[in-house]
Amino acid sequence: MHTVSSIQPWHLEKLALVYVRQSSIQPATSTSTSMELQRSLADQARQWGWPASRVQIIADDFGVCGSHSSPREGFRQIRHLIERGEVALVLVSDLSRLGRDLADVDNLLRIATHHETMIAVNDQLFSPGDTEIFTPRLHNRPAGDHFNTEPPGKGSAS
Repeated sequence: MHTVSSIQPWHLEKLALVYVRQSSIQPATSTSTSMELQRSLADQARQWGWPASRVQIIADDFGVCGSHSSPREGFRQIRHLIERGEVALVLVSDLSRLGRDLADVDNLLRIATHHETMIAVNDQLFSPGDTEIFTPRLHNRPAGDHFNTEPPGKGSAS
């Protein structure tokens, strides 16, 4: 895990992307609360030093399940921008917002590692190579497995 002091000036020259995904169309109150929480991550990026002009919210995957990346335009856009070297940080409210298919998430994290893109989950800053968050959740599961980051008994929407 990194600290805010790990953020270097060159990071702030690249984009900070907030990925907002709500897989199901739930009652308006539940959905708007979740979406507001996810969108508020843009404030975190600005607090960490990103200028507002370099913070983008990617919210193209409303009502799209995270089981596979193929129908998720926002997920593909994030991957594309990381591959082009334009992104220093991706912020999500929970690791499951990136997706439920471990292979898709693992692939994104490998690309992020290659391009030195950090991932912020629940206000904690990580490099995809940080084993304390990613290895237990991604690498110790069978291929095609899905994960749920909610505490047992709480359940979560896909």
